[in-house]
Parts: sequence; structure tokens; C-alpha cells
Amino acid sequence: NYLGEVQKDVLILCSGWRDKINLEDSLFAGAMADILSEKFNFQIDSDASLAAKYLYHSAKEDPDKFLRNSSHRRRLAKLNLKEDVKYSLSFDKTEKIPIFKDGKLINLRQYEKANI
Repeated sequence: NYLGEVQKDVLILCSGWRDKINLEDSLFAGAMADILSEKFNFQIDSDASLAAKYLYHSAKEDPDKFLRNSSHRRRLAKLNLKEDVKYSLSFDKTEKIPIFKDGKLINLRQYEKANI
């Protein structure tokens, strides 16, 4: 909601894995693009964001199934991190939301508390 309220440009930076795209980052970017464009009327100005949004639409009913054969998912399964994968596919689960302010990343919640 914060992004919708401030109505400023948003950059979604997907880290990938070892210089390669991974699907879960793209799904997250697509979910963000979808929410911002549909709920807050943000304009999508790049094909990458539009593609991520369409990918999210394809996966949102069952992201676990959608990612079942992804390389990163298989790697995490080999490391017995299934619960981490389950958590990462959930929405609205963290209070740690980074924002870029005065040249550094800070926690949004701390910023809001300091500016009340």
C-alpha cells in the first residue's frame, strides 16, 4: 500500500541466480506490477514488467505447481529447504520492506515510525 500512497516511480530489481533469470523472482515482479497497475493505476512502461505481469497471471492460481520444475526450486529441494519455498510463495508475510532513502536502504516501518 505504501507504494500506492506515495505514487512515485518503482524499480523492481530481480536478483536471479548466478547471472541467470529465475522464475520466482519474475513471479514476484509480476505480482508487484499487477497490484500496482490494477489497484493503484501505475503505468507499466517496460516490456519486462509486462512480461512478468503476464507470467504472474499464468501462475497465480497455483504458484507452487507453476514453479515445480524450475531449476532454482529443484536446487532448494535438494538442500531440504521446502519450508523456505513455501514461505517465499506466500503474500503479506513480512514487516521488513526496504526503501531507498538518502542514499541507503532502510526498513519502511522504521521510516514510518520516525516520521509520525
